[in-house]
Amino acid sequence: MPFGCVYSLYANKSSAIRISAIRLGTVLPAPFGYLIGSMTCRLGELVGVLRTALEVSEKNRNGPWLGIFQANLAWVRLQCGDLAGARGLAEALIHEHTGEPAGQIRTMAAITQAYVDLESGLVDTALERFAALVGAKGRSRFFLDWYWSMMAQLGVSRAWLAKGEAAQASEAAAIFIEAAQSSADPRLHALAWELNAQLAMQTGDSNRACDFAQQALGALDSLKLPMVSWRIEMTASECYRAAGEEKVARTHGARAAELVNGLIASFPPDEPLRAKFAASAGGRR
Repeated sequence: MPFGCVYSLYANKSSAIRISAIRLGTVLPAPFGYLIGSMTCRLGELVGVLRTALEVSEKNRNGPWLGIFQANLAWVRLQCGDLAGARGLAEALIHEHTGEPAGQIRTMAAITQAYVDLESGLVDTALERFAALVGAKGRSRFFLDWYWSMMAQLGVSRAWLAKGEAAQASEAAAIFIEAAQSSADPRLHALAWELNAQLAMQTGDSNRACDFAQQALGALDSLKLPMVSWRIEMTASECYRAAGEEKVARTHGARAAELVNGLIASFPPDEPLRAKFAASAGGRR
């Protein structure tokens, strides 16, 4: 696209994220919502880069990229546990971008909105939103549209799980799992195995759930993906606790806590999302 503020993120030998700002040009931006799951422990640094991208886009009156970065900020706020902030920003974007078919900004915002509903306990509303996204006809194509489609399908699965409807959850999960396994992304492989573990837990097969949780962690073996890993470690802890293996459950819980503490430490002390993430992650542990 012929406009935009681009930030490139790459890992150096110590796996710390380096950030270089590129002046407005002709290159696509780094997809922040996608990177949040595949970066190293520099979550706080990513938030800072995103805020700078927003400032640059606003200063240059670059409406299209401003909307894209705002949609990414809504997704990042969701990941950090700032549900109110994520909802407010997502709903504002949905209200502003009304063209048909829904493009990148509204699609991302709508998926964020649905996940906020799910995390807020509004399961029926979330399921309705996810189903509408998955079943939408004539959708526009945009950069990483396949990824956002998969996030919507994963949301359908998780919503049915939250409702306790094992059959519907399994049916929805099969679609996500098939797509995830056909991709080359180890993070999606891990999410697919974790979803299998959660399905097994719902049917009371805790031993099988433990096996699936280990497969999920194995998919991330040697990869530093803390935003994915800490949640899967907690899922593994829950599976082993249900299976009566308390010692193993505590080990996975401790690993999750270590990853969370590293993510918290990556935020500046005065960053509001630091406290939001700490409270949100602490509630899961």
